[in-house]
Amino acid sequence: MIALAVAGSYVAILALKRALALRYVRRHRTSRTTELPAATIVQAVLGGDPLLEATLARNVEGLPHAAFLWLVDEDDAAGAEACAAVVLRYAGREITVMSCPPARANVNPKLFKLELGRAAVGTEAFVVVDDDTVVGAEALDALLAGLESHALTTGLPCYEGGGNLPSRLVAEFVNNNAALTYLTVCALLPPVTINGMCYAVRTSTLHEIGGFAPLYRTLTDDVAVARVVRAHGGAIFQSPYPHHIHTTVPSWGAYASLMHRWFLFARLLIESEGPAVTGVVAAFYVVPPLLLWASLALAVKRPSVWN
Repeated sequence: MIALAVAGSYVAILALKRALALRYVRRHRTSRTTELPAATIVQAVLGGDPLLEATLARNVEGLPHAAFLWLVDEDDAAGAEACAAVVLRYAGREITVMSCPPARANVNPKLFKLELGRAAVGTEAFVVVDDDTVVGAEALDALLAGLESHALTTGLPCYEGGGNLPSRLVAEFVNNNAALTYLTVCALLPPVTINGMCYAVRTSTLHEIGGFAPLYRTLTDDVAVARVVRAHGGAIFQSPYPHHIHTTVPSWGAYASLMHRWFLFARLLIESEGPAVTGVVAAFYVVPPLLLWASLALAVKRPSVWN
């Protein structure tokens, strides 16, 4: 019976997380009272992924009212070639390709390119999208609508599984955890960070915080951007609408490196937050695995019908 009680506690926490996530979704369906601000999709492009050209094209095709700014390293021939192919295919669209010099040593290369692109954006909304990410029209509307009352808005990651086994495992990990992590916590506490793969900020807000340059030496660009916005009194909105990531994880070494980096970033984030965030994370994401393993161990140690 002990194993059953422990397992029941695990299921109860899981059910509570699900209920909180669904409540958050119901409360935050897209609803806008004013016209959405004009947006520029800003993407730091890096060649090498075989899906790059197709992913860039999907955004251009799916977001007909947005302008695009693609930031490519000046020595990245593959990235420039992919961008040129999409520009040629959609000749009538507002797409700018900017060639960027290499970042200095110890400077975050993504933030360096975003800062170079900031001066070229004249629209109200500056929407950062990773080059392996596809944003649908509904998801973009939700991000822009959120800017009516928030300084920064971010989306929910959803990986498109496919390709080799490491790529599919990354997709399973993200898709099994994203909603029950981002949305559950946001049902109880204001967001403390953003999903760096897709977020929107007003261009005026970027100017007020000094752009991305003050964050050049930060390792976790998403956490850094969220913190500086919060430090200036800005609020963050977590959209329940997903954006889709389709990337290739080429090897098991790349898979291990990616997972290690994600868990390291999560640890750095939690260690820097207060007791409220730490308590919620511990209750919802540390205790359940312990309960699950404990229930399995008890069931094996004391076999019975109930166990």
